[in-house]
Amino acid sequence: AVGEPRTAALLNSLYVAILIPALLLGATSAGPVGAAWACLITALINTPLNLTILLRRLEMPAKQLFAAMWRPLPAAAIMYLTVTAFLG
Repeated sequence: AVGEPRTAALLNSLYVAILIPALLLGATSAGPVGAAWACLITALINTPLNLTILLRRLEMPAKQLFAAMWRPLPAAAIMYLTVTAFLG
C-alpha cells in the first residue's frame, strides 16, 4: 500500500462494508460461531480481490506468486491435519 493510500483505503472500506453486515447476520443467527463464519467468508471474498490488485500493481504474473507458495501451502495443510489428529 506504499504510495497507494487510495487503493488501500478502498480495499479496507470494501472489507468493512462486507464484514459488518455479515457479522450482524452471523452473530444474531448463530452466536460466536456465526461471527467466526462471517469473518472467514469475508476473508475468502476479499483475499482474491486483494491478490489480483497486488499482482497487477507489482506487474507480477500469478504463476510467479504460486511458484513461491507451492511448498508452504501443503506444509500448512499437513500441519493442520497433524494437530487435528492429536487434538481430536
